[in-house]
Amino acid sequence: AHVLAVAVHPSGKLALSVGSDRSLLTWDLVTGKLAFQRKIKEAATNILFTSDGNHYILIYTKRVEICNLEDTSTVVEIPTSWRINSVCLIKNDVLAVGGDDRYIRLFDIFSGNELLTLDMAKPQEDSFSSRVRCICATVCGQRNLLVAATSSGSIKVFEVNLAEKTTDEVLSHAARVRVTCMAVHNSANGALEKGEPSEPRAKTQVKSQKKHVTETTSSQPEEEDVSEESASSDTGAVKVTPGQFQKQSSKDSAPKRNQKKRKQQQKTSVKGNQKRRTPAGETETSSRKTQSQKTKTVSTPASSGVRIPPTEPVHKAKKRRLNK
Repeated sequence: AHVLAVAVHPSGKLALSVGSDRSLLTWDLVTGKLAFQRKIKEAATNILFTSDGNHYILIYTKRVEICNLEDTSTVVEIPTSWRINSVCLIKNDVLAVGGDDRYIRLFDIFSGNELLTLDMAKPQEDSFSSRVRCICATVCGQRNLLVAATSSGSIKVFEVNLAEKTTDEVLSHAARVRVTCMAVHNSANGALEKGEPSEPRAKTQVKSQKKHVTETTSSQPEEEDVSEESASSDTGAVKVTPGQFQKQSSKDSAPKRNQKKRKQQQKTSVKGNQKRRTPAGETETSSRKTQSQKTKTVSTPASSGVRIPPTEPVHKAKKRRLNK
């Protein structure tokens, strides 16, 4: 069986999945195990939760079924005469449905009544040969916006007033491509409520970090260079002047110069200790070694200050005995 759709509960602890074998599986996301399994009448193409998490919605080919989460009972069923391609929730109780039709229909999920219809055809178009492919909803300030796209590339934005049950077309765009999927991102949600210009959150964070870094560097000019480098790597607000760079490079090169001097001194000392040839053909190092061996002293445990000559080699002692 193939998994066709997955929906996660708003609490993040539960998930539902539907498959091609008409199965509806309940997953415990805390333990990662299967909690419940049941069979439904036909294979569902999509599934989603309401915003409060008390109900889930099963989308079939030509009908929508709203079920209670506690006892999995069917609350209401909404049939259609055309194939359903996309659905989305505008509010917790309002569902937008679009498919192989020129109209997007808004339903009350608890009563099943149709609230509004949105026309995706052009103003002077009598025959609609395309179909609604994608539907997305977002909230901009206090306005409910519905963004829809057709398979022929026509994208429209509608403002939906559910209190007065009216709609207004805000924007229309011809993409001139075949639309297969769509997502809506609203970065100005909350900035428009206060009347402020919309600005990406990342840019405002970077600006605040730059201000903080410039203030700290101006108040503490005698800090170490390492702190300035770390601040500049984080935000890029601190600039190093050429004089500072030269001082830093001279500081870094001082220990390297000391190391070079030490290496040169070691080389000269090694060269001084190398073997030097004498006129007689003997080396000074060998003569020094023989003299040191002759003047070796051995300390006895009884009298440590007594000097005695070194012991004779074994072969010399044998020759002396034989001569005697």
